[in-house]
Amino acid sequence: MKTPTTWMNDKDVQSADLAYYRRTQRQRSPQWRGFLSALLGELHSGADPEEVRNFLRQVGRRMAQATPLTKVETLEELEAGMNKVWAEMDWGWVRLHAVADGVRILHGAYPDVATGADEKIWPAAWASVLEGVYTVWLQAQGSPIDKTLRVSDSAEPLELFHGL
Repeated sequence: MKTPTTWMNDKDVQSADLAYYRRTQRQRSPQWRGFLSALLGELHSGADPEEVRNFLRQVGRRMAQATPLTKVETLEELEAGMNKVWAEMDWGWVRLHAVADGVRILHGAYPDVATGADEKIWPAAWASVLEGVYTVWLQAQGSPIDKTLRVSDSAEPLELFHGL
């Protein structure tokens, strides 16, 4: 696992979160909260943690396949395309940063449906879904890398890395 190097400080992350919430006038819908919290709890109570992680990654892969991005020329265009999808789904924002051996990804303002005991496992579960999504999206742009991984235990924003 790569050691994270934050290129956005806490103030920048908070500003990005606030801008997202203002722009989307986001409301946390209770519609799916109980179901998703129960689903996540059940997955974790009956399966090996790595199996759960792989399952959620595969869910993310399917989601990305269902929402393909247009092939673009720049990282900025790619970030804009990703943010368009996330805004339509009300799933937060992303910032991409090119580094020598890959792409660093920050994903903030993601939906939070967990309550009680599930609060601790939700960021990891969400990160697994995003690992699958970002892997497929970046491969579709021409990346030969077949894995995106979470690189920080931080819950907000989630920090991932796609590269070697």
